[in-house]
Amino acid sequence: MPGISSRLRQRTRFRSAMLCPFCVALIGYLAQAQDAYEPDDDWQHATVLEAGAYQEHHSIHNGDEDWFVFDLGRRTKIILAVSVSWESAFIEVRSDSEDPLTSPVPHEETLGEGAYELDAGRYYAVVRSRGEVVPSYGLCLSVPEPYYRVLQKCGKGMIGDIALSWDGERLLTGGQAGAYLWSIAGGSAIRSFFRVGHSVAGVAMSPDGKLIATGGASGRDPGIFLWETETGRAIRSIGEGGTLYAAVSEVHFSPDGQRLLAAGAQLRIWDVLSGSEIRPFDGYPPTCFSDDGTLIAARAGDELVRVWNATTGELLTEVSLGDDLTRMPRSLAISPDNTWLLTGSDALDDPVRMWDIATGNLIRNFGEGTVIEQCTFVAFLSNGAKVLACLGGGIVKEWNASTGAETWSRDIGNTLYTVALSKDESRLWTVNSSEEIASWDLVTRTRAPASIRQVPTSGIIALSPGSPYVLDAGVGDAPPALWDPHSGELVRRFDGLTSEGARAVAFAPDASSVALALQDRTVRVVDAESGAVLHVLEGPSNQYGSSPLATDLAYSADSQFLLGGVEGQWNGSYSAAVALMWDLSSGDEVRSFGDHTNSVNSVDISPDGTLVLTTSGDGGLQDGTVRIWAVSTGALVHTLPVDTGIARSACFSPDGEFFLFADGFSMQLRRTGTLEELQVYRAPAVSAGGIGFSPDGALVLMGTSSTMDDPRDASITVFDRVTGAIVREFYGLSSGVMAPRFSLDGTRLFGGSGGTTFVWELHPPRAIVISGGGDFAGNGIAEQTDDLGAYAYKTLIRRHYAPEDILYLSAFGPADPTDTDRPFRDANGDGLNDIDAWATLANLKKALGAGADAGASTFIPADFASGAGRLLILMVDHGYKAGGTTAFRLNPTQVLPATTMDTWLDALQTNYAVDITLVVDCCYSGGFVEACREE
Repeated sequence: MPGISSRLRQRTRFRSAMLCPFCVALIGYLAQAQDAYEPDDDWQHATVLEAGAYQEHHSIHNGDEDWFVFDLGRRTKIILAVSVSWESAFIEVRSDSEDPLTSPVPHEETLGEGAYELDAGRYYAVVRSRGEVVPSYGLCLSVPEPYYRVLQKCGKGMIGDIALSWDGERLLTGGQAGAYLWSIAGGSAIRSFFRVGHSVAGVAMSPDGKLIATGGASGRDPGIFLWETETGRAIRSIGEGGTLYAAVSEVHFSPDGQRLLAAGAQLRIWDVLSGSEIRPFDGYPPTCFSDDGTLIAARAGDELVRVWNATTGELLTEVSLGDDLTRMPRSLAISPDNTWLLTGSDALDDPVRMWDIATGNLIRNFGEGTVIEQCTFVAFLSNGAKVLACLGGGIVKEWNASTGAETWSRDIGNTLYTVALSKDESRLWTVNSSEEIASWDLVTRTRAPASIRQVPTSGIIALSPGSPYVLDAGVGDAPPALWDPHSGELVRRFDGLTSEGARAVAFAPDASSVALALQDRTVRVVDAESGAVLHVLEGPSNQYGSSPLATDLAYSADSQFLLGGVEGQWNGSYSAAVALMWDLSSGDEVRSFGDHTNSVNSVDISPDGTLVLTTSGDGGLQDGTVRIWAVSTGALVHTLPVDTGIARSACFSPDGEFFLFADGFSMQLRRTGTLEELQVYRAPAVSAGGIGFSPDGALVLMGTSSTMDDPRDASITVFDRVTGAIVREFYGLSSGVMAPRFSLDGTRLFGGSGGTTFVWELHPPRAIVISGGGDFAGNGIAEQTDDLGAYAYKTLIRRHYAPEDILYLSAFGPADPTDTDRPFRDANGDGLNDIDAWATLANLKKALGAGADAGASTFIPADFASGAGRLLILMVDHGYKAGGTTAFRLNPTQVLPATTMDTWLDALQTNYAVDITLVVDCCYSGGFVEACREE
């Protein structure tokens, strides 16, 4: 019987990892650019478009057009983004043919502007003006997948929606960090439901409690997912590949659990068992089912609500709420007898109204004359005898449905974001603007003890140099806190400091203390271990007698000094904004760096402690500048005006030779001594946020936010510092990235968004799967070997490996007649060939970066192994031993000696920082892996 053995090759020698080209690592086999200069006006001279590289281009005029060409190696989703608004310019894609002018690619509107899903091949993109001159524009080809695996999440995110189980024992919450199922009695999170890149806007539980549905809030992945409640396993996606730029904000199970109503940019009803669409409806959120599942109600316009027969799709009635946009419905309910429709809106005079479904006539106003912000939730109680509404500002009211008389009112505090009502109508669950989950007993009309606390994070973070902790500034009623990024658990809260979170945080390089810029306009230095306050620091008082608010903090490398940027003082205009330096041995102010013409947005101290870097400017009347100061004297050394008027973040490189700053649209690299511009970095999303260097200075990162012109989700983009090429993008962050950070060893990336701090591996985990042997005579385990390789591939996909990060080599056919370079096997059942190449010595040698011999497949990236953070190699088939040498059969004619494999792996680990796990399933596997062990 074949044996199985594995051994982890410990890395004992390495140098800085060389990352793979973005176009290979991210989208798989997309051809690299050969010419990234000015585009031409005909397809025969189209500019080669490189994935991930932001390209600047000349103006386009009315009637003018610019042509680009790109290649795809496999079926891929792409987004072609221009830096100007879609009202100014648009993109079309043409397939390769004798004349691309006559071969436009059918564009599915459901994919959004500039978004396509294309088969392998060559394509042309043409950019045209919509009738006005576009002086210049940037173009970027990006791919909304793969999503790199999230290693950990600190904080469970801002809450987008909640739902109760039908038995009232469990609560489901959904938000940026996925969905969580909570035990109401115990207050603990039972299970999480998370797909990378799939932030959740809507949640629902099936009536029998066996299924959970989540609707995507992320622009790149707005699909609906069904999950097994008890295992957390995603069992089906519904409507995946729908509108890339619009969220699915509501999901509802029908009372029989067989149908799912989902609403976002479109309204659809789906069959739960098969995932197939039953019927579309011309409607949008908010939506609801009737209690018996026979009716559906939904918003059909700014002031329209429609009611349909859920089975036939027949329109039963249409209700007009009026021509005032404040009457736009925010919540709907159908009475238990299907007679009345209840609507809640923002209207100031009659926010809650009841309508006759048969006639569409208005029956009654509730809360007429009540001044509110919005009506978040409406429901019928007591079999339709009462009406319940949750109003803006945190007011809950109840009325008699027949008379309209108010029977109960309660101010529960803060604006209510989302609400859930138990099926027995005894309990109301609310989430307010502070992300507080509260429970209300509708029988006693009192607040019930709520055991569930979903603590979010702010995304304003600092990393501890001496311990594996993340310091978060806190948000809402959650104070600053320490989180363990390995477990995702809350380690310590700095209670008593503030109930509103901090504006900025910093960790001392010696890990002894943390600094917090609090909302009470003080900077407090706190012992990192005990939480004891060491110093309370204040800036100069303004004309109102109060200290300015600190905007950013930075420690000196020796932990002896703290630098803080503060907001401007109002003296008819902003002025006297400064950066202050305090001596932490005494708490005294020792230096002031100013005066800026606007608030100081960011500060940093050079590694040698001799220079201070500050930025100011908001793009308004005050000009943006980057300034460098001498620490010893406080004298201004350099001033760099910023063209955009915005200078947000700035930081020194680890050696102090360079500095980065973000101008709101891009990130620039400059030389510290001369201010020489060395590189400009641009990402597909144009709003530049937080920035930073990797510990070795070879990479830089920029956090981006969604904009009106680029409504996709926010991202963190990593660039090669020297070339400016995009190395990797981390998306799925539907709100702005506050303070992205490299880990101190440079292997991980931290980014906060939507109430969650995500932790990613910078270098993706990769795997090589080898189904060796082949269908030769006498191979009694051929079928099992072939199946084991396919099963391994499918398992890795289920473990969130991207297809581009799995190299699947096989010695088994049959070969696809149209693809003679590789055999064919659809391992995961998606209809595509998952095998990358035949299992040969030349192909494995190339994959491990040991050189490309003649006959090596072009489908194998030469830097596949060198670009991995961790590499899993799984080899399955026969093993042999002769003369003290063990070997593995790759195919019917070739064997791989263990000594050869050891040489290749030694070369890989000598030149690149790759951790390798080798798993061999064959006879003599123990001897094979022993021969490959790191010496």
